[in-house]
Amino acid sequence: MKTIRQIAEEIGVSKQAIFYRIKKPPLSYALQSFASKENGVLTISFDGEKLIKQAFFNNDTVKQPSKENALFDDAIVNILCNTVDCLKAQLETKDRQLYEKDKQIIELTATIRIQAGNAKRKPPTKTYKRRASQPKSSAIKRLIKYSK
Repeated sequence: MKTIRQIAEEIGVSKQAIFYRIKKPPLSYALQSFASKENGVLTISFDGEKLIKQAFFNNDTVKQPSKENALFDDAIVNILCNTVDCLKAQLETKDRQLYEKDKQIIELTATIRIQAGNAKRKPPTKTYKRRASQPKSSAIKRLIKYSK
């Protein structure tokens, strides 16, 4: 395990130049499994050191060792397949729920239409107001006659 300073001295570049390179893809992805912090100091394993030196001397795309790359790819593929299967199951559940809700909507709409049709067929009931009884004209005449 070497520090960034030790690797920079071996290559003949500054620490900043190494940090600049290791922060940019694809080297940043390749070094994830080879870098660790110990007591606040970033240390790089022997394989990671090789990758950094390749990045400075070859200026080609940095590749992980084939075994590491294959394991990494297989793990990602497995995770993605599991995620896709889970999402498919969730979609099937949601599709079934939507189908049931559609059936409920159709049933309720039919019920509302039937009730609306029944309401139109019933004759409206008339309500009559009771009027206060009016005195007959003869009774009024008698009252007027006695009051004089």
